[in-house]
Amino acid sequence: MTMSQEYAIQGLSCASCAHAVEVALQAVTGVKSAQVNLATEKVSLETEGSVSPLDLQAAVQAAGYDLVLPQVTQNFALTGMSCASCAANIESAVSSLPEVSAASVNLATEVLSVTYQPGAINEEIICQTVAEAGYQAQVLADQAGASQAQIQQEADQAAQAKASHQAALWRRFWLSAIFALPLLCLAMAEMVGLTLPTWLATAGVASSLLVCSWP
Repeated sequence: MTMSQEYAIQGLSCASCAHAVEVALQAVTGVKSAQVNLATEKVSLETEGSVSPLDLQAAVQAAGYDLVLPQVTQNFALTGMSCASCAANIESAVSSLPEVSAASVNLATEVLSVTYQPGAINEEIICQTVAEAGYQAQVLADQAGASQAQIQQEADQAAQAKASHQAALWRRFWLSAIFALPLLCLAMAEMVGLTLPTWLATAGVASSLLVCSWP
């Protein structure tokens, strides 16, 4: 199946340059024809099936010019962050990928936005890179078909899930504190010369163990 593609070319200055790019691209396996428009600095290709954009770019670079690959921006929902340092760690890890041109984390919504070259890298590699940094990432939505409202909705759901988890932790903390304070008083009673009934001390220990084992 014949496919048509168009790319921008940088570094052209004359008809000889355009011809050199055409020759370089036509030497790539799968390329049937290559025509460079010197005025617009773009090349139109006809290929037999799918040809890797990276192969095309490498051929043009070998000829002394640069083929500009299109870029896309993909959003990812993040989990496991707790502070600005976490966001910076993720940005640093993802930005270190050579195929990524930009990576930014919104700590409030826990969303990672990555701009990269399609075909050179995929979402799975980005998620794996985030996992290696100690966090989790999940593709929010298909950018080609999802609206900004859908993306924001998924980001809000992720933020709500985190808020619910933090609220549960705070509830457990305060419940533990309520039972721990009387236990502390019971433990220190003998130190100040007070004698407490055995049943009272036993009840205090049992209640504390019950709270600590609460899910």
